[in-house]
Amino acid sequence: MVRETKIGQMMPADQWQQQYEDSLAPSPVKRLIDGVSAGAGIWIYNFILAAVLALFAKLAGGAGTFKQTLGVVFWAMLIPSVLVLVLRLPLIFLQQTVMGTNLGLAALAMDAERTSLIYQVLVSFGDFLTWWALAVIVIGFRQAHAFSRVTAITVAVMPWLLLTAAGVGIGRLFM
Repeated sequence: MVRETKIGQMMPADQWQQQYEDSLAPSPVKRLIDGVSAGAGIWIYNFILAAVLALFAKLAGGAGTFKQTLGVVFWAMLIPSVLVLVLRLPLIFLQQTVMGTNLGLAALAMDAERTSLIYQVLVSFGDFLTWWALAVIVIGFRQAHAFSRVTAITVAVMPWLLLTAAGVGIGRLFM
């Protein structure tokens, strides 16, 4: 899949082959660094999401603080961050790959190219665990910010849709 992307096509064949061989047997230090950076990436994404949601909450007249918004977002995002690992692990072992082990709508697009726009949209917007987390954020915003149901849904879902669409758009630049 990497070879089909724009970056993969620009990479010389020998360099690509070396990176491929290195990825098959990573050192323990490389595994540790990858794990820590993945965890940090999730934390940074959640912090950015909380900051954007806090901004929208304040613009909508929310009564809560940034710390409350941060707490709601971090607790809610445990659902897609942790539960997805538990649910996908059997699929990963069964298929012997992480690629194509989706639990959302992208699982229905098995024949689609992994670099296609439709597949990327389904992966980004069709994850049921993320929608579950958004529902928890809506409930948390109703309590923390004293929003009505409609306001909480708007304040939680609209920024997430914008951030996710921006991520898909930026990702498409490199496909």
